Amino acid sequence: MSDDARLYMAYYEGKAIAGTLAIKWGKNVMKYQYGASSNAHRNVYPNYALQWAMIKWGMDEGCKVYDFGGISGDCQNPDNPHYGLWRFKHGFGGYMKEFVGEFDYVINKPVYNLYNFGTKVLKKIR
Repeated sequence: MSDDARLYMAYYEGKAIAGTLAIKWGKNVMKYQYGASSNAHRNVYPNYALQWAMIKWGMDEGCKVYDFGGISGDCQNPDNPHYGLWRFKHGFGGYMKEFVGEFDYVINKPVYNLYNFGTKVLKKIR
């Protein structure tokens, strides 16, 4: 990876249990781009260690903003299934900033419709 991106891994008893990808955007913003963790050994809090390592890298690089990535607008409600994710991110002292959102730019409408249909069918099968 270039100097503007880093892969972080957390290990416990010799096994990889979590990983993240951090990307630096210019001189000011550190972005937590992707992350994954196992349910195994969640009690050792690997995600916290990874976030702190990425935040420290951003500070060392002079970044002024650390972007935890997106959450839904109503996730502060304890009934929301993503409440735990919001609580985790908010626990680092950040704040929520709303943006317009994501939109699809459809180039091939039949393929787009087939994809959406297939996604709904797959969701029902699961």
